[in-house]
Amino acid sequence: MRNYYGLRLARVPAILFFLCFANILATTFGNAREVVSLTDEFGVLRDFAQITIKGPDLKSARIFIDTDRFVVRSLSDEESAKLRHIAIDGLGSHLTLVKSKDEANYLIQIRMGQDTNYAIRNPKRQPSRGYVMISICKLPIQKVSEDCENLQYDYFRAYEAKDIFSRVMHMWVEAKLETSTSAFGEDRAVVTLVACSDGAGWGWLCASRRAR
Repeated sequence: MRNYYGLRLARVPAILFFLCFANILATTFGNAREVVSLTDEFGVLRDFAQITIKGPDLKSARIFIDTDRFVVRSLSDEESAKLRHIAIDGLGSHLTLVKSKDEANYLIQIRMGQDTNYAIRNPKRQPSRGYVMISICKLPIQKVSEDCENLQYDYFRAYEAKDIFSRVMHMWVEAKLETSTSAFGEDRAVVTLVACSDGAGWGWLCASRRAR
């Protein structure tokens, strides 16, 4: 069996295949992709730098979330709006959001796709059923490879869109923000986030979390 890149899949271990796919994307798009983790449930890929928001930066961070560009093609406008509210309500308990990119020192964008991708497989060789990508950039962006980070979460079973989106948002907050409490159910963040969009946006941002 071959995937659409022409690679033989039958006897390739899943982790090696996942690494090969990351290398293919890196070659195609001109940046290194790091495999952060691969389990039966999720595969996580990173692009560009590893950006963290912690300590004093949490209080001084001013976040612009480009909600206008977060549209899931396979969902209705109403369903997409529900996902935007999940992101706004969850992140809004952690950081301070501003109304325009001009006021911000960080930019966040979110993307989601629900198409089966046979080129990405878990250790059980099950294909990706979709992905959620969360991106963070320091503003102003001087160099994408140093000022931005993309984290792509591929999932390997069927989920309702709102369920998998909520779960990935929780994972991202737990992994990337230094919090004491969580709006997604456990810890809650040290700072406050307000979601707005002026229709302009760029890049994928990310932050780092440490237990207090």
